[in-house]
Amino acid sequence: MKTKTITITSTHTTHPFCILALLLGIILFIIYIFDSITHLLNLSESIQGILLAFAIITLGIGIILYFFSYLFAKLSTIASEIDQECELSQNEEDTSEAPIP
Repeated sequence: MKTKTITITSTHTTHPFCILALLLGIILFIIYIFDSITHLLNLSESIQGILLAFAIITLGIGIILYFFSYLFAKLSTIASEIDQECELSQNEEDTSEAPIP
């Protein structure tokens, strides 16, 4: 029986979302720092707090998604190693069962 090969690139799409969340968090944090120092945007204290909160939340989500992406990549390599071992053992069984002339 032929097994289906599943790779990290075909099924798991957490890496683009990880990059998006990290970039959004960094941009929000830079805007917060910029406005805290210069006050050019004239944001109120509550808006600055909301901006900081969203920056922290998106950075946290980005880090969590990066961790998931890393784990999916590791699991994919482990699964491919197991598939290779199974194919080798099946090939050995096939050659051992073949009649010797």
